[in-house]
Amino acid sequence: MRRESDAERRADGAAAPCERVREALVDALLARREGPEREAAHLADCAACREEGRVLGALRSALDAEPPPRLDPALLARVRRRAAGELWERRAARGFALEAVRAAAAALVVAVPVTVIHAELVFAGLRWLLEGRLPGVLLRALEALYLGSSLLAVGLLLASVPLLLAFRGGGGMARPAEGGAG
Repeated sequence: MRRESDAERRADGAAAPCERVREALVDALLARREGPEREAAHLADCAACREEGRVLGALRSALDAEPPPRLDPALLARVRRRAAGELWERRAARGFALEAVRAAAAALVVAVPVTVIHAELVFAGLRWLLEGRLPGVLLRALEALYLGSSLLAVGLLLASVPLLLAFRGGGGMARPAEGGAG
């Protein structure tokens, strides 16, 4: 009876037995546990998988016997400084975005009602001056145009808030010192 090679797959697309066993052996190595018990029958029959298991077992033994490498304190300090800088950059970006949203929301809460009230006062004056002189449709069109342009101006003003904050710089956060390690 002919065995399937590692590259072969069954017609239903399932992994060949050797491929499954080798994946289980690697998983066992990475999880630091003994070889797969469910695959014991296949390991007893397949010399190639047994050899793979032996090689992986020897690799695990070699890795376990080797002490962990000592880290250079200067390298560790450089890595910590760089990580602190990266963390600061991310926090500053988040702080800037949060500050921009808060400022825009505050401006929106104040500016839009003030703009609408101002426009209503202008409309009242416009109606008083032009009510008998212009048709009602044209008067309402002028009111809509005025309100739209006023709200557009307020929107542009609010859109400039993030730019102003950016020029102010980083949401007010202080960058960590370059000499420190943490």
